[in-house]
Amino acid sequence: MFRVSAAVFGLSLALFTGPLSGQVSLPYETDFESAAGYVPGNPPGLAPWSAGGSGAVVTAVDSASAAQSILFPDGVSGFLRGSFGGAQPGAVTFVDFYLKPMAGSQESLPQVSSTETSAMTGVVESAGAGWLYAVHGDGQGGGEWQLVPRSFALNDGVSTNWIRLTYRLNYATKTWDLYLDEDLVATDLGFIDDVLESFSSFRLKGGGLAPVYFDFFYAGYDNPIFLDSDGDGMSDAYEIASGLNPNMDDRYGDLDFDGIANIHEFLYDLAAGNPDSDGDGVHDGWEFAFGGDPAAADNYTLAALPYTDSFENHPTANVTSAGGWAYQGGNEPQLSSAEAAAGSYSVFVNASTSSTALYNLFTAVPDTVVWVDFALKPGMLAEEPALSAATSAGFYFNDEGLLRAFDGAVLPMGGWQTLAHEHVQSDQWQRLTVQLNYTTQRWAVYLNGVRLANGLGFANAVPFFQSFRMTESEGGETYLDAVQVGYTEPADLDNDGDGLSNAWEIAAAAHGYDPENAYSADPTGMVRDDYYDLDRDGLGTLAELAAGTDFTNPDTDGDGLLDGAESTLGEDPLVAGSFNALSADSNGIYSWQAGFEPAEGYSVAALSGQNRWRTDSALVTVSAAQAQAGTQSVTLETAASEAVSAEQWLASPVGASVVWVSFYAKLTPGGLPDLSQRETLGAAYFTTDEAGTLHVYDGGSSQWLDAGLAVNAANWMRFDVRLDYAAKTWSLWADATEVALDVGFANTAIAGFTRVRFEQLSQSESQGFIDSLRVSTAMPAELSPWGMVPEDWKQALVDADDSDAITSTAQVLPGDDYDGDGLSNEEEFRQGKSPTVADADVLYYVSADTGNDVYYNGLSLYPGQPSSLHGPKATLSGVFAAAADESRILVQASSIAYDETTLNLNGKNLTLRPNGDVTLR
Repeated sequence: MFRVSAAVFGLSLALFTGPLSGQVSLPYETDFESAAGYVPGNPPGLAPWSAGGSGAVVTAVDSASAAQSILFPDGVSGFLRGSFGGAQPGAVTFVDFYLKPMAGSQESLPQVSSTETSAMTGVVESAGAGWLYAVHGDGQGGGEWQLVPRSFALNDGVSTNWIRLTYRLNYATKTWDLYLDEDLVATDLGFIDDVLESFSSFRLKGGGLAPVYFDFFYAGYDNPIFLDSDGDGMSDAYEIASGLNPNMDDRYGDLDFDGIANIHEFLYDLAAGNPDSDGDGVHDGWEFAFGGDPAAADNYTLAALPYTDSFENHPTANVTSAGGWAYQGGNEPQLSSAEAAAGSYSVFVNASTSSTALYNLFTAVPDTVVWVDFALKPGMLAEEPALSAATSAGFYFNDEGLLRAFDGAVLPMGGWQTLAHEHVQSDQWQRLTVQLNYTTQRWAVYLNGVRLANGLGFANAVPFFQSFRMTESEGGETYLDAVQVGYTEPADLDNDGDGLSNAWEIAAAAHGYDPENAYSADPTGMVRDDYYDLDRDGLGTLAELAAGTDFTNPDTDGDGLLDGAESTLGEDPLVAGSFNALSADSNGIYSWQAGFEPAEGYSVAALSGQNRWRTDSALVTVSAAQAQAGTQSVTLETAASEAVSAEQWLASPVGASVVWVSFYAKLTPGGLPDLSQRETLGAAYFTTDEAGTLHVYDGGSSQWLDAGLAVNAANWMRFDVRLDYAAKTWSLWADATEVALDVGFANTAIAGFTRVRFEQLSQSESQGFIDSLRVSTAMPAELSPWGMVPEDWKQALVDADDSDAITSTAQVLPGDDYDGDGLSNEEEFRQGKSPTVADADVLYYVSADTGNDVYYNGLSLYPGQPSSLHGPKATLSGVFAAAADESRILVQASSIAYDETTLNLNGKNLTLRPNGDVTLR
């Protein structure tokens, strides 16, 4: 509803109110002409009008259009009323008329207290000019008068010229707009009373002290001022010129992302499709927020991107002396040599007396991503700071040292989010990085290179990067340094928090690394990228980078030892050493042995240097005094307080998860060393105590455990150690008797076998003896393995075929050959093969040239040339051919040999790593 009134305390008023009698339907318009039945000198008594006690009469003395108008004589201050019916509920309705109003004093504006009233306007005289006032209602029958910033000339308190007033009343949103002389002058004023659902009444009150003229009245659903197809209050011509949609209500959109709604751009004569209407390089929203004029070009100093300032070359201590910096409030920030994140200087912002803002203005390309990177010794705030209307991204450190960021995407009005990270201290430099995406209006924040939040909504729509602004609250202080702003992502950022830089992960994408996923490289998704060991050398990716090793090569220096083993045990993985290696037999079993015999090149002398043995004493010798087998053994002899040791470093095959170490020894009673004092640890340790009782070291509990076995130093005893590098456990047999099972590694960082070490602990003139050493990937034949086979290994064979006669693990016998590949179940277990898959090593070779096949153990099911039944045949790099047959891969290799074939059975992809024979695992 709408009511207009005039002449209360010498004031013209217009009001829109509740329903009256004598209604007419919308749309309605009249020019109060004689042709419509309006007679000069008579009251306007035709429906919907009721003159009441207003004294209003039809006159031909003055008019805004045609020949007649309505006159409110001086001395009379009643209301002229119009009543309308059948208006559409919730519809946008326009009311339009011409007026020569009388202006009163501001004090004469009545107190706003009116039910069933939507909008109210009045006219006030100030400095000899007339000014419109409008009520911003509270929806509860009250509201506040607000000045409309548009004046008009007065003559003896009455408008010199006719003025045109147009009201846009939105009964859905309970808001209204006001136009003066076809120009929008106020928007989104609140209804005085929200109870109204549609337009039904108009009231106009005369001035009382001077004649007031009223002419041409319109009420309806079409904008009477200009073509406005969507009724959103903006002309079609303006919308088309600005790139808006004239057929869709987009008044509250922000096409140019300058933080100013389209309707307000129209209100202020700005370009809704251009964020910088005046072309001065500063967008309209920023100028509004900080007191500029977006419609008139100003002379701003703008820094170009990319921009950097480390504050090393300012001519004076004032920060404003270079770099385009400016400040507001408090004392001017000063350059300081007391603190610096880089170089010798930083900027000290001392807000001891009042809040101080340090800022810089920039020119940047719209619709781009801009990065802001800087170092800060932050002040801490106990309360959430206020953000300006031109702020895109806002953040601060709270009094707990946690970063808080404003997310404009949180409904309904955005909100502050506390980000998860380690608490920071105000006396420590922090690196802050912000990514601002002006296309998506989203931002991300990084602390010390690690992204803490992504996809945060801008606090306000902002079209392009305009300003870096840092505010320190009163009583605080902050240091700023190393400011960089540009379009390129700064170095050493880590989106997924895995410790690997984005740039590095992008470069390593071929190996599965993804800067947006911390678990991308591991196919199982279980191991984080920084810990993932792609090349299975015992070093995670981050450790490889720290060591400078090749994360794709388990042996960077090519000396046969895994990088992880070298790093863990004190060797240099970047400098090739000279080591022995485990070599493979025809069954693919790797081994190395030393009987310390002359036939192997050993002579009776100090062991050091013989066949690459390392010792720390000349008292470690090859001796012919006694031997377990052959004629020679190794003697480790100690002096009164000198421990001695001997070690052999061995290159073992990549992926050998289980290694067996077997040897004979005469162990003298000794002691239990404190392994916590050692700089580096191996995987497994065992020794005898002073009483000669065997003890094993459990890394899980960091304790020596009594193995319950007395060792006779006078006799040779066989020891077999099983090292499981996957489970990080080890087991021990003494003279083929199990004495320790699944003991925890002392050092779980070790990924594969690297060395065997023997020590004789310091005591007076003791001797220990070692002989018949063998290191192998297969269980020693001297052990009886079947009693050690886990039940789940046997159960897998039981479950392999529900239709066979094997229904319990008791039926799984060591001598049986379930899969018919020539290997007994016991031998399958000993060699680490599957008892249910025939020929678990090489399946098939086929010549790409002749089609002749060479097959392992005579077990090929498909001899001859691979056919279409076997899938496509492919020759790769000219050195081997392969064809696929369901789960089988048919392989032929020529001039280059390969080791460790890995395949994707679904994709039929085959990968071969050079080094040794072709083996399908």
